[in-house]
Amino acid sequence: MAVHGDREPKIKFIKLQTLLDNQGRKWQYLRDSGISPGIVNKMKTGKGDVSTATIERVCELLNCQPGDIMEYVPTEDKE
Repeated sequence: MAVHGDREPKIKFIKLQTLLDNQGRKWQYLRDSGISPGIVNKMKTGKGDVSTATIERVCELLNCQPGDIMEYVPTEDKE
């Protein structure tokens, strides 16, 4: 069973772009460090699920906490 179905994920990785910029790194650094291009794309676009193992790896690579790279962004109810 899909966790998100047709709805947009509420966990966003907008902070990850900022952290990469602050460290003088590009998304390619994550790929070069063993995170698959597909997963990096999911983080960049916000489309799809990212495992906690991947989040842990990114935190190890960037010496940060999960809250430094992602946040929960509730969506507005469409009625």
